Amino acid sequence: MKNKNKGRKKKGNKNNQDYWFNPETQQHELKPRVRQQRSAEHQRAKSQKRESDEGEAKQVNVENAIRKGIPIRRIITGPCCSSPDEVDMKNEGMLKELMQRPKWAFSEFSASPDVVVIEHWFRKKHKRHLAHFFEYLKLRGIRYTKG
Repeated sequence: MKNKNKGRKKKGNKNNQDYWFNPETQQHELKPRVRQQRSAEHQRAKSQKRESDEGEAKQVNVENAIRKGIPIRRIITGPCCSSPDEVDMKNEGMLKELMQRPKWAFSEFSASPDVVVIEHWFRKKHKRHLAHFFEYLKLRGIRYTKG
């Protein structure tokens, strides 16, 4: 008997008119105009979804803040810690948190891992307090580098 399976194998709802046989690769491929149309549709749908999500999220957050009476500020104002005692407590807490998951770098002088790497997640989390934290590390004699 003769093999009746002719043409390309297709999965899902694909239209044979959108494909052509490429003799160089010996495979069926999407026609260039179809690929361009699908890409444009995908980008359009993606941008519309992103715009609607951002608009809704901003509205909801602002509405909740107004309802709760929270002042809306884009930039944090004022000192990070109000008293020297709070600064000391915050520095100790940050050092403890940093040492729970330490990442070490090698020193240029001693070739031993004795330099603490302050990673991106830590800097992002404690951005407001880094100025006094770096001074605290220098006073304690802890060598550090930004990772």
